[in-house]
Amino acid sequence: MRFLCEGLFIRVLIMTRYNIYYRKYNIFANDYIPYIKIVETDDIYHEIGKMICTSLEKIESIRYTQQRASQEHCEKLWTEGGYEKITDTLWRLSEAEYKKRKEKQ
Repeated sequence: MRFLCEGLFIRVLIMTRYNIYYRKYNIFANDYIPYIKIVETDDIYHEIGKMICTSLEKIESIRYTQQRASQEHCEKLWTEGGYEKITDTLWRLSEAEYKKRKEKQ
């Protein structure tokens, strides 16, 4: 919990954990690859804007959800869904799962 003083008012900023789902262009696959980013913030729109402005690749289809389940439960679902962990806060659809989904289309 963080406090922000604005004149005579003190506003409490509650940090909330969000999952940001987005698709980023991959030049090698010549397609958009799904990613999941985990952020803990009090301003989700600021985080999304920073993501878009600092990325070198084109990003499309951004959506976010407030994380309600435990982190372990989410990671289990993502692993079962074919995602691989890149860092503690970033997941990407694995290349094998991407090819399998591409063949179904």
